[in-house]
Amino acid sequence: MGSMLILVQVKPKSRMYKVERLPDNAVVPLPGFSGKVSAMYRVFLKEPPVDGKANTALVKLLSDYFGKPVRILRGKGSRIKLMQVG
Repeated sequence: MGSMLILVQVKPKSRMYKVERLPDNAVVPLPGFSGKVSAMYRVFLKEPPVDGKANTALVKLLSDYFGKPVRILRGKGSRIKLMQVG
């Protein structure tokens, strides 16, 4: 299988690390994006959204979760991100 696009809602400064897949009918709006995604996730991170710490932790956590490289395509300064897996 090739790469897939996912939408991620990030919850920084959480008490734990957690990855939740959202139901297929969930709505996670990303302004300016109307394309199709494979899935939507909510990710809880301990890191604060300061100096890219939350983004770095997010990429590492999701890379471990999927077992594939992950990168942020849109939303580096937002809590809603479009990401590529694989």
